[in-house]
Amino acid sequence: MLGLKPRVASPPVYSDLEAVKPEHRLDGTFGGSPSGAIALLGYDLNAVSFDPGGQLDLTLYWQALEVPPEHYTLAVQLVSAIPGDTSTLINFN
Repeated sequence: MLGLKPRVASPPVYSDLEAVKPEHRLDGTFGGSPSGAIALLGYDLNAVSFDPGGQLDLTLYWQALEVPPEHYTLAVQLVSAIPGDTSTLINFN
């Protein structure tokens, strides 16, 4: 069974946006004003496939664009990579 491991240390905080270099860059904004309260800058993933019981490490890079007006909850959903297969493999929230 796969599960999220609790973090034991605070994640790194970058003072310079140029220092943030995710493997896969994204440009998503969420919440707040039309410009968004937080931005998802990208992610790192240690594998593109894994065996049952295996470990998949996912690192998300976030930026606060303004003080978020509320608390957010994150959910991560993994779906099949097979074209036309819409099976949900794992759902974390």
